[in-house]
Amino acid sequence: MGRAAIELDELRNQLAELLEQFPRGAAFGTPMFNAISNITVSTAFEAVALRQNGDNLEVYLTQRAMTESAYPGEWHCPGSFQRADEKVADVFTRLSKREFGAQITGYQYVGWYLNTAEERGTTNSQVFVVKVDPGDKGQWFPVNGLPPNTVCHHRTIIKMAVRFSIGDREPQLIEAPRA
Repeated sequence: MGRAAIELDELRNQLAELLEQFPRGAAFGTPMFNAISNITVSTAFEAVALRQNGDNLEVYLTQRAMTESAYPGEWHCPGSFQRADEKVADVFTRLSKREFGAQITGYQYVGWYLNTAEERGTTNSQVFVVKVDPGDKGQWFPVNGLPPNTVCHHRTIIKMAVRFSIGDREPQLIEAPRA
């Protein structure tokens, strides 16, 4: 075994020992999350809130802070990564508080979107249509008039949710094209 292989094995063992000390289910923080997500597949929950406003079908979007490491300043459907030992309801509770600022009162599974073009690594996005009375953390946009700086793959996620909402209830499995 070469020196590089031995050093890599030592690094793996040290990293494993350190990660064993990390509390199960705790938030990683951005630097650690970004490092881990580049070597694993992460599961995200995407919450698409839709409403009919006159003749317009609208979607609720929030804008990411300019300090975010991913998609700074871009509009997106509220979402969150699932943590170890979390149930679906736990993720939606966190989304209610942090992303919407209001209670999610119902959700339906639409399908999944595999994003292999994510800068932070591969993300398996579980897409849900949600019922919510949004707070003041975002705003409504016509689905045919999204802001130009909407997260690219969220445009596809919104189309999935719209298709589901108008009656196409077959599971939707979409894989993003590789960049």
